[in-house]
Amino acid sequence: MVVKRELEQNLGAVYSLFESIECHGGDQTSEVLNRGVVSDAAAAKQLGLARDAELFFVERIRSAGSEPLAVDRAWLPLDVARPLLDADLNETSLYAQLESIGVACPNKGWDRIAPLAVDPDMADTLGLADGGLAFMVERLGTVDGVPIEWRTTVVRSDRFRFLNQWESGGVSAVSLAEAEQSNEV
Repeated sequence: MVVKRELEQNLGAVYSLFESIECHGGDQTSEVLNRGVVSDAAAAKQLGLARDAELFFVERIRSAGSEPLAVDRAWLPLDVARPLLDADLNETSLYAQLESIGVACPNKGWDRIAPLAVDPDMADTLGLADGGLAFMVERLGTVDGVPIEWRTTVVRSDRFRFLNQWESGGVSAVSLAEAEQSNEV
């Protein structure tokens, strides 16, 4: 019998799925499904850009060992990420590639995590049984308060778990940001 170890990610710091897998002793690979220049009004809004702004987009299947773990989609402002159009994103993290082109990686941001019943196509991509469950992770990464990355990741719930360290008091940064956005309208 083969026992598959769950990967665990602490939510208290900016993290990379690539680094999470490697920290747990696994081999990480990615298969780039799509990459290019796109306009995406929803992603542009999250990044604080015009609806029709040109964005760098990459969609990858992320695997731990030989098994699919997540489908990851990331949008970055094109003026920041243009060199990534030709970068090898199969064996490294997006953050490592950003550093290699002299772009600062996110140093603050937020993740929103929700359960997700995946559709049959996503279940097939991730190697889940029909009706399988996953987490939907939305991330806004910023560099010194300036949005640089909008990301959505569908990650298998049977292989990945999140750990949140907390202390009493305080209001979430996401709640404050959403309140500010609703007041601007």
